[in-house]
Amino acid sequence: MKHNIRNEDKVKLALAAANGKATTRLATFEDVQDYVAKIEKRLTVLGLPKNLWQGLRFTVQPGAGKVPGCYYRKGIPYATSFELERGAKHWFLTNTSRDVMRGTRILIQTWYTQNQRDAIIDGARRF
Repeated sequence: MKHNIRNEDKVKLALAAANGKATTRLATFEDVQDYVAKIEKRLTVLGLPKNLWQGLRFTVQPGAGKVPGCYYRKGIPYATSFELERGAKHWFLTNTSRDVMRGTRILIQTWYTQNQRDAIIDGARRF
């Protein structure tokens, strides 16, 4: 699966399939848009130019957070997660699933290439 995040219908269908019958800690189309904006802002703050964003992959769990301690006695909390990958010009939704909830909301999946690391270091040196 590889859907451009601008294609609202396909993204909504993929997220609905992952959400299934769950009623809490879901992912929506708006979450995808919000987290892409957050990721782009963070990459810009790091000093990584847009031409080096291609190939970066992130896993996001928008519903992740704290749950009451008594919940853990009943079972393991799950949340819907989705994977985002940067193409040459656009972001793509590459996977959606219902996974065990983790503490962080955004997880980087790929290592930075040498060019990306150099750009981040050069950006840090400018300040």
